[in-house]
Amino acid sequence: GETPVDLGKKLEAALDSCADWRWDSLAIEGSIEAIGSADIVAVSTSSPDPELIRPEMVKRGAIVCCASVPSNLSPEFARRGDEYTTFDGGLARLPEASTMNFVGMPGGELSYGCMAETLVLGFEGQNHSFCKGLLTTDHVYRVIEMADSHGFELGMLNHQKEENGNVEIAAIA
Repeated sequence: GETPVDLGKKLEAALDSCADWRWDSLAIEGSIEAIGSADIVAVSTSSPDPELIRPEMVKRGAIVCCASVPSNLSPEFARRGDEYTTFDGGLARLPEASTMNFVGMPGGELSYGCMAETLVLGFEGQNHSFCKGLLTTDHVYRVIEMADSHGFELGMLNHQKEENGNVEIAAIA
């Protein structure tokens, strides 16, 4: 099977191929139907549906990252791992080797992205939530800038692939 290093290289190569893209031509869609033609799909919803995103909805060969917790990626992706590269994200690495070990949290230096966003907004003295109402690219970039200024980083990505009836999980830190 693929190692975390192999998967990381595959993801890096895909992102490197995007280097010549103009970011202003990047499409941010609110329609689930739009994922059918995309080469790279990033999904983030508030839905608890574990079958919201199914392989037949996504272009074969696409790279799909779901930041939703719980994941909206169908377990069928693991069985069809040679056709798609899928990751569950949604994790942030806390700053300065801080730890958060509460029941239901990922533990150690990792936090769910929503908790990290709440911490960042609190550190910044923000008294409103970006989680309510229309989400704009400006909001996303502002939170990223705030998170960077406080030392938050992207957490690990988890990739599941089924081989011979066994599900393997590879984590890319």
